[in-house]
Amino acid sequence: IDEVRALVARAVPMAREQNDQVVEGMIMASLARALVENGELLEAEEVSIRALGLLEAVTGILPFAQATRALVLSAQGRPDEALSISRAAYAGYC
Repeated sequence: IDEVRALVARAVPMAREQNDQVVEGMIMASLARALVENGELLEAEEVSIRALGLLEAVTGILPFAQATRALVLSAQGRPDEALSISRAAYAGYC
């Protein structure tokens, strides 16, 4: 996880410098997934919400952010919320 954090620390400023919310959102979603795998669920929640905010206007990528958020919710033991956002992700994908 330390390597992931180091990559994020370098990549996010570059994305912001280029005003690229899509890249920043993808970075945040990927970080959230790594945090879940490492058991850092509170930080994963914050990061997944940030990813959703950054990607909400990008129809083609939003389902990835929603699926990431669902993963976090599921890992936190919140299956009803996870299912709801999973359905939204699926609807946006189809």
